[in-house]
Amino acid sequence: MFRSASLVVAAVALVAGCSSSGDPAESGSGDAVVASTSVPTTDLSADAGDAAAPSTAAPTTTIAPVEPQVVTVDVRVPAHAIDASVSVDAEVDGDPFDDDFATCSAYRSVAGAYAVGVGGPDADLPWVSIVSAARIDGAGEVAADVRVDLPDGSEIDAAGTMTLDADLASGTFTATAADGAVVEGDFDCAGSERPPVTMAATDEGAIEVVALIDRDGHERVVTAATLDADDADCPADPTSVVVRVDGDATLGAISMFEIDQTDGAAVMRLRVGATIYEFDDVVLDLDDAERVGTFIAADDVAVVGAFSCT
Repeated sequence: MFRSASLVVAAVALVAGCSSSGDPAESGSGDAVVASTSVPTTDLSADAGDAAAPSTAAPTTTIAPVEPQVVTVDVRVPAHAIDASVSVDAEVDGDPFDDDFATCSAYRSVAGAYAVGVGGPDADLPWVSIVSAARIDGAGEVAADVRVDLPDGSEIDAAGTMTLDADLASGTFTATAADGAVVEGDFDCAGSERPPVTMAATDEGAIEVVALIDRDGHERVVTAATLDADDADCPADPTSVVVRVDGDATLGAISMFEIDQTDGAAVMRLRVGATIYEFDDVVLDLDDAERVGTFIAADDVAVVGAFSCT
C-alpha cells in the first residue's frame, strides 16, 4: 500500500494514547470556521396605488443558496508536464473508487492528522491525495505524503510537507518523488457545515472514526464523527462491542459505521459514498479504559482504521 497507509498504521499503534494526550483545543484548531451561516433577508412589498388601504401582500423571503461542498486541488508536476485543477462536489453520492469522489477531513483524537483527496473517471487526474504524516496541532506546516494517480494507471508517490491555512480548510503542499520530480500545489475545502477538524478535546459523548480503504493498491482515507450521543453507540466493551455512527457533516465522510462483537466474532459495516462495505471477520484491538479501538478487515477491499469515544 502507498506510504499514507503508515498514517493509519501509526494510528493503530498510537490510538490508546492519542485520545488522552495532547490538547488540540489549546492550539486554536477547535475554533476553526470554514463556512458562514446564510442570513435570510425579507422584502415586504405592496402596491403603491393602494397606499390608503392596509397592505395584504404576503412577505417574500430570499435565502442565499447553500454553498456546495466542494474540494479542489491544484497540482503541478513540471517533470511530468502536469498542471491540473481537479474539483469535485463532495456531496456526490457515488462509489469512492469508480465515480467522482472527494474527501477533506481531519481526525483529532485518533491520530491528529489531516487528509484531502479528490478525483473521478472524467477528471484530468483520476485521483490526487495529500495526507499528513504526523499529528497536526493547528495551522502551519506538517510532514505529508502526496499521491497522484495518472490516466495511464501509474502513480506518483511523493513525500514532503503540507501547510494548513488558519481556517484549517485550505492550504498548500510540496513533495518530492523517488525520481526527483517535485509535486506541488494547493487545496481548498469549501461548504462544509463543520470545519474539517471536527472534534474539540472537550467534546463529550462524541465518536470519531478514521479508515484507510485499499482496493487494488488504490487508497481512500475517510472519516466519520458524531457529536451527539443520541445518534451513536460506543460502549467499547472488550467482550461485547457495539460501535455505531450514523451521519456526518464533514466532506466526503463515512456516513454509516458499525462494529458488532456480541457473538464473539466481530463484524463490521461502513458506508462511503453509495457503497456499503461488509466484513464478517474483523480483527479488533480494544482499550476499554480509553474507549478506543483499532480494526483491520479484508474482503473485496482491505480496511485498516481506528475509532475513539469521548
